[in-house]
Amino acid sequence: MRPPDRTLPLLYNSALAKSPPGNYHCVLWFYCRDLIIAKGPCLKRFLLRTLITAAAIFVVVNILPGIKIDSPISLIVTAILLGLLNAVLRPLLIFLTLPITVLSFGLFIFIINGLILYLVSYLVPGFKLANFWVAVLASVLISIVSWIINWLISDVSTQRNY
Repeated sequence: MRPPDRTLPLLYNSALAKSPPGNYHCVLWFYCRDLIIAKGPCLKRFLLRTLITAAAIFVVVNILPGIKIDSPISLIVTAILLGLLNAVLRPLLIFLTLPITVLSFGLFIFIINGLILYLVSYLVPGFKLANFWVAVLASVLISIVSWIINWLISDVSTQRNY
């Protein structure tokens, strides 16, 4: 269990001190800016996650028949768009299909992941999927490969020299 984050109230008080009185937009701006600075480089994390997703897609394309990537550019665009749709559209779809997800004991989330991957194949011209069920299987394999790569990277980065 992680200890509570005590920097948030300090950042909020700092944002209040920096902004003019009564101007809550400035408070929000300074708070968000200071939060991003305090929490570390978000762009590096985004790029790392995009590269991990691209590597996972590359592995799955070479394993699973029925998936085709035309160029490395389309691979990167696919990874970026998949990350964005997973961040924006996936929570909405999970919320809207919550009764079905509960009744299927969470297995419907695999269908949602396949649907998002199928949508990405329609939006990216160089990324092609044979059918919907290939998209569902590919989304499961992409999740597994991404998890393995994340585990390997976090295992290496958390080693300490004593």
